[in-house]
Amino acid sequence: MIRRPPRSTQGVSSAASDVYKRQMRYRALVVVGNLMGAGGFAYGKGHSPRDAVARASKAAKRDLRFVERFRDTSLLHDVRGKHNNCIVDIYAKPPGSGIVGGPLGRRILTQLGFSSFTIKARGRRTPYSYCAAAFDALSKHRSVEEIARSRGRRILEVEHAAARHARSPFRP
Repeated sequence: MIRRPPRSTQGVSSAASDVYKRQMRYRALVVVGNLMGAGGFAYGKGHSPRDAVARASKAAKRDLRFVERFRDTSLLHDVRGKHNNCIVDIYAKPPGSGIVGGPLGRRILTQLGFSSFTIKARGRRTPYSYCAAAFDALSKHRSVEEIARSRGRRILEVEHAAARHARSPFRP
């Protein structure tokens, strides 16, 4: 998402003339991902849209986060994230059931490689708050191994229990 600010900064004025130079700055929000569970987001500013996107993508690649995917397509349990006044709920769905949610949420999670989920945002949904809340929710996601270890169960038992339930088999 690229935005041009409505205001502009005024440059140095000459004593002989009252000519002002306008410097336009562009701001870009970029979400990067490798479609295998790693991704990040960042803002970038620049004099041109291309420069803003390049700076944002470079900053997003420095801040990569990894999310464990269940059967390489979906989440294991429901998660909730919050940033400022934006609350994002990501609901787990069985693999192969599809994507439900707004366009920004779909783009974020498909960049990470998820193909079965429902995403719902509440509150003030500015693009940055939405991305930050979505990544906060994904940081709370626990893998099958973590849940099995915390409950003293085998990994196969946890996977079978998750396969039997359509939504949110666990309350981590």
